Amino acid sequence: MRRTKYALMSMLMFLVLLGCGISNETTVTTPPAVGPSSPISVDLEMEKAPRLEEAVTLTCTVKSIGYDGPASTASIELPEGAVLVNGDLKWEGDLKADIPIQFTATIKFVKEGYWKIKAVANRVVNEYSIWGDMDSIFLRVTEESGEFGWFDRDDPGQPAMKEESE
Repeated sequence: MRRTKYALMSMLMFLVLLGCGISNETTVTTPPAVGPSSPISVDLEMEKAPRLEEAVTLTCTVKSIGYDGPASTASIELPEGAVLVNGDLKWEGDLKADIPIQFTATIKFVKEGYWKIKAVANRVVNEYSIWGDMDSIFLRVTEESGEFGWFDRDDPGQPAMKEESE
């Protein structure tokens, strides 16, 4: 009997504490906490790993899965060794649920090195919440070749976590 009393008191205390954390404020419908933390997804693709001074096209695809994403933004961030030849590095607009948008940019590398190109997309939901995602491409560019992946600068055949040339 005594154990039952303590168990009931513990449950009651838990419910009281749980109730204290519940707010009566109006909430905005947001994606469930199950699955990805944001409905926005970003995919950055490069048609091939270019050699030095060789033009190559980047394609950035952004999608809001299951939810509209008004006033969203996306951008491609180039490292110091790359320059824009033509196209767009930024996009702004309204994402419709499950309908991807794409923008492209043609770039070329003007310096040899180990580089990271990053694409970022986000939508400010309110002052406390932002939906977003990012994708990156890592590559090595030389006069003779271009190659995807992370590389150890001391042993270029070995993958490693290196971002940009010095």
